[in-house]
Amino acid sequence: MSSCKEITQIQTQNKYLNATLKPGVGFGDINLRSTSLREITAQLGRNYKRKVRGLTEHKCEDGVCTSGRLEIITLNYKSQGLQFMFEQRVNQLKREGALPLKEIRVNCIKDKCPYKGKTEQGIGLGDTRKQIKEAYGNPKRSPTNTWQWSYPKKGISFEIDKKYGDPVQDSDRIKTIVISKDLR
Repeated sequence: MSSCKEITQIQTQNKYLNATLKPGVGFGDINLRSTSLREITAQLGRNYKRKVRGLTEHKCEDGVCTSGRLEIITLNYKSQGLQFMFEQRVNQLKREGALPLKEIRVNCIKDKCPYKGKTEQGIGLGDTRKQIKEAYGNPKRSPTNTWQWSYPKKGISFEIDKKYGDPVQDSDRIKTIVISKDLR
């Protein structure tokens, strides 16, 4: 028999699977920059895969260049198609649970898309390139990935499900939606 806590977590997870994506802001009551890693795990439970990736970040401003270590921590709730990314700068260490949310990704898993919510403009997983263009206009395309359509000023990008070498079609479908304040 399930405990009340487990039932509540399942209801909470289902609530997020239908929440409206708000570009550059978040979804449901999960907000970029203000929702912490601890709050995500309290809401969605601990049934996730955690991945930590170390990077060296280089910045140049006004002729002064600096570099620093950076860790990207990803919590992947694969069965829900949800990923949450947090950033930790090694020179500004915080307790991991207090790290603010940097990016939200909703994905299809193979041919299944558990996330059923849509953006405020009505775009969701499985929608077409044509529908994206109608809702958001022409994208800023990634120079390294022609199947990623990005709208940096709006805080949203879309990854298109495409087989390498296939001709581009307006019927190509969205496999991932990314919400962030820092799209490049």
